[in-house]
Amino acid sequence: VGHSIAGNCDAMATSTLHPTSKAPSPPELSLPLITKRKYSHCADEEGGEHGIGSESGTFRKRVGDSGGEQTTGVVGEATISQLVLNLVKNLVGTGALAIPNGVAAFASDPSALFPATFVLLVLAFIYGYYFHLIGRVCRMTSASSYCEAWEVSVGKSFSRVVVLSAALCGGLGNLGCSMVLADTGRSLLASAGIDFTRTECLLLLTVFVLLPLCLIKKLSGLAPFSFVGLVGMVFTAAAMAYRYHEGSYDSVRGGRFLEDIPTNMKPSFGTVGVSGALSVNISFLACVSAQAYLAHYNAPRFYVDLNSNTVQRFGALTTWSFAITAIFYVTVASYGFLTFGSNSSGFILNNYSTEDNIVTMCRAAVFFAVVTSYPLIFMGFRNGIVDFFAANNPKKSLLESSCFTIAVLSFITLMAMHLEDLGAVSALTGGLLGTLTVFVFPTLMFGSAIKGLDKKASVRQLREVKFATGLMYFGIALGAVGVWLTLLDKRSV
Repeated sequence: VGHSIAGNCDAMATSTLHPTSKAPSPPELSLPLITKRKYSHCADEEGGEHGIGSESGTFRKRVGDSGGEQTTGVVGEATISQLVLNLVKNLVGTGALAIPNGVAAFASDPSALFPATFVLLVLAFIYGYYFHLIGRVCRMTSASSYCEAWEVSVGKSFSRVVVLSAALCGGLGNLGCSMVLADTGRSLLASAGIDFTRTECLLLLTVFVLLPLCLIKKLSGLAPFSFVGLVGMVFTAAAMAYRYHEGSYDSVRGGRFLEDIPTNMKPSFGTVGVSGALSVNISFLACVSAQAYLAHYNAPRFYVDLNSNTVQRFGALTTWSFAITAIFYVTVASYGFLTFGSNSSGFILNNYSTEDNIVTMCRAAVFFAVVTSYPLIFMGFRNGIVDFFAANNPKKSLLESSCFTIAVLSFITLMAMHLEDLGAVSALTGGLLGTLTVFVFPTLMFGSAIKGLDKKASVRQLREVKFATGLMYFGIALGAVGVWLTLLDKRSV
């Protein structure tokens, strides 16, 4: 969960907007230049202009000669292939290592991978659809950020809720990072013959590594290191596949590392396979996977940074990114569950022996990636809290002080000391905040934008509003069940 959100913060920290001279674009997809005005107008997806009619919103009016070329004032320079790499880097994080635990929540037989794969692919389609939908809303409203798209389409009402949800996403991301660092740090020290408890490792890392990084004012130098996370995850998936085919953890083939791991981490298989998909427990897999597909708060940034950012090109970017991510997640889920079955832990690397040198290298790569991305996530979390509680407030300077940073980091560390199930944190993040950020907010924005078109809205657009609304209710129900199972700890087969 941590590095997945780290990718999102990395995008916000490293993306750059490049103003250029007016560049020609297809007239049917040209974007209007807008400035804040007392009346509300909105460009439709084909480049036309129609009033939204939201009296409480951040109002905008089209500017410029209708016969001339139109731009948003900023033109992205990144190609589709470049942004596909960046988006995949955002999506693929340590949250993927919790997915095998999501499969173990409803099954114990390898045949369960068929419905699990189906769930992962369907979720990739749904989450990709909403990611693309946010880009389309940005095109209709000429917004360049998630909150701006909300204010232009829906209005300023509840905009603070949008800010808070994004901030809490970062907070839970830091919590997940702390949990990963505690587990990987302890395992790495154990591989070196040093015996520390999980709590001792976490405290030492927090005081001597995380706190100094979080107190740094300029973090742009750390952003490039997040690419190590993607390389580390690819290497980890390859190592998992190699160990499965080699049989190092297979009792039938005399697995040489089995004696090094606790009984509750050893491979365990039963008879519940495809039929387990009929259990309500499969919603836990959906919530864990939902968190892993979460990058929607930065969809506007990707849309703005794309050169010639037509709806079709943004659709190609979205399709390739989520397809690659889905294939990667299916790979990790398959090899993790095929190796350890129903004992697959919430952080699958915990199942592997500390004497396994290949997995030790995986842990080291993940550890380094999480450490360098941690302050990027923390910065987004802290700034979101400040914006929510102290916007235009005299006490804002106090919340931006080092004392506040230490207090927040201490609270996160305290929670990480008592929480050990990364899968549960991933499920809560996906079930609660993922539902809002992915399903609820984009649907309301799109519905309001189409409603603003009034009689100019096409039949297809009106039907799509109903389709998106139906998916929203489906996402709310799925997230609610997953959160309920997590809180009551009813995940068993």
